[in-house]
Amino acid sequence: MESTSATTLTAPGPSAAALTDDTAQKIRRILAVADGESTRSGSTPASNPAVETLALADRFSRSDFLARLRSYLHSTFAFSPSNLSPVHLAAHGWEYSAESNESQLVCRQCNASILLSPLLESAASPDSTIVKRYRALTESNHAATCAWRQGPCPESTTSGLPAIPPSRLLREMQARVADLERILTESVSALVSSEPEIPDAVAARFSDASPTSLRLALANWSPACLSGDAPREEDSSDHVALSCSYCCRRVGLWTFAKETKLDPIAAHKWYCPWSSTGDAWSTTLRRLAPPRPSTSSVPSDQPETTVDAALDARRSTRKLVSSIRALIHASTAGGKRQRDEDLADAARWEKWRRVLLPDTQ
Repeated sequence: MESTSATTLTAPGPSAAALTDDTAQKIRRILAVADGESTRSGSTPASNPAVETLALADRFSRSDFLARLRSYLHSTFAFSPSNLSPVHLAAHGWEYSAESNESQLVCRQCNASILLSPLLESAASPDSTIVKRYRALTESNHAATCAWRQGPCPESTTSGLPAIPPSRLLREMQARVADLERILTESVSALVSSEPEIPDAVAARFSDASPTSLRLALANWSPACLSGDAPREEDSSDHVALSCSYCCRRVGLWTFAKETKLDPIAAHKWYCPWSSTGDAWSTTLRRLAPPRPSTSSVPSDQPETTVDAALDARRSTRKLVSSIRALIHASTAGGKRQRDEDLADAARWEKWRRVLLPDTQ
């Protein structure tokens, strides 16, 4: 009896980690059910941090991606092209957090975190060892059950321009130009650089817009209100500010002068697709350019290629290839054996034909 009791007491039980995971799963199920029942009953569920972390990560949500990217706007950590890009981090589900005066990356899906080392700020190249280690952590430090383990946001989500038809892009651009026209007076427009140039084909689609407002709109700048009231047309540059919806950069035109004008491209943050290192400006111009008319006529100095001529050329090529294959097959040992067998069968058939059908000779 004593030995049995001893055996029972010393039998291995579930580990503490397993019990913790099982308890956490039960709590999540209870919270999820409670949240669903309260929603169906019409009452508003109370804000609960545990429930908020249960939200599934949507890798294709552009609004969620931009919300994570906004957390890097006031970061005390010096992100630079030589270490980590906030676009890369936000695409992998990481937000910036400075809790306890420590710069760290936090995943709101699995509550994982990565502490940013001061040595990372002094990295001289993105190919340095410490940068490679941190880039690997952004992919592997998520929990095993985290949705970000499946991969980062696709390029269509993180690109500068959303995946919308050109017609909708044109309407949105026209609305942005109209908003800029209300605040850009002649004196304010003089503070904006005349570069980069706008192709005539694109400018023709905004015939009523001034070059300055069109250039700012194409560079993803919109009016930014500094107070509760929107800027009025008669306001001076002291009340005119611009903001980018992607990198959230805000610039006040009162900080510029006619000698040092605002560069619509250089004013963006370095990781913004509308900066000098991105391709959003050229992509915007390409998508807003009017479609080229299709020309069915062929210049007189070039020979006309018809469908029949193309088919004839393809048939000739196939015949040539077939002939080459037959020649190669006949010149090989296997081809010779097959040819000898065919000749022997033909001779045997001719012999039997003469025996069975002598009258046909």
